[in-house]
Amino acid sequence: MLIKRSKVIDDSGFEIELDSYNRVVSLAPSNTEILFSLGADKKLMGVSEFCNWPMEVNERVINGELKVIGGFVNPDFEAIDKLKPDLILGTLGVQRKAIENLRSKGFKVACFYPKSLQDIFQSIESIGFLLDKEREAKELIKFILKRFDEVSKITKRAEIKHFYYELANYKESLVTWGKEHWSKELANLANLKGIYDDYPSQFVKFKPEEILSKEVDFIIARKKYSKIEEIVSREGWSKLKAVKDHRIYLVDCFTNYSIAYRPSPRILHGLKVLVNIMHKELKDELSSIDLRVNYVADCEAY
Repeated sequence: MLIKRSKVIDDSGFEIELDSYNRVVSLAPSNTEILFSLGADKKLMGVSEFCNWPMEVNERVINGELKVIGGFVNPDFEAIDKLKPDLILGTLGVQRKAIENLRSKGFKVACFYPKSLQDIFQSIESIGFLLDKEREAKELIKFILKRFDEVSKITKRAEIKHFYYELANYKESLVTWGKEHWSKELANLANLKGIYDDYPSQFVKFKPEEILSKEVDFIIARKKYSKIEEIVSREGWSKLKAVKDHRIYLVDCFTNYSIAYRPSPRILHGLKVLVNIMHKELKDELSSIDLRVNYVADCEAY
């Protein structure tokens, strides 16, 4: 992604000219969260059904200020057309086909698909640039970077912790992140290392028994889809240090999105949770760092 004078070149290579955009539709929750954090939410006309944070999004949908324009993968083109957007903010991956269809129908779409923390900052900067919130974007990025630095200075003195973060469980195979996922960098900031951090991919699918050759101090999974009893009962997993030491943690959906699914300012919340789980010995030192950001609070949102 690049910003060149009066245009943004997005993550699909598409050029979006700088203009006065006041009717925006967001297809991705992360983009919606960035809009709110920048104070550009008044320009928002429509959101996907998965855009559910901050809670004000839900309130505006209920009172009719915001229209839901379909799902993440299958947006409703007719509903979008009725809103007459001058700019649509989307992503790539599974949404790529929908983006191509929207562009073929004449809609202007900017796509942001971060794979690194730097990519997330570029997304924030680009959205700020397009929506006349450049100053707010720069201030937000500066705030996040300062907090990253503060956390890193403390955690780098601690012993490195190795952990497995379960993104998906298909019984015969499991999924976590790899080297090319921004969550890897987020964890590394706090002196934490995922079991497949060196694997050259965004996501890594592996067999449950393969983890037995790994060093695993902690296991983190999603409360909605996992049970500690099931994790402990997996064949051979009783040998893992995390299981022996009873260091298995289940996180709520809000926290899970902050850690691994939504590349938005909420990553600060994700970092805070990772640190609190795996660096409890640093709790007092870390408590002085303000890891809050607009519209982000400690709660189980849904």
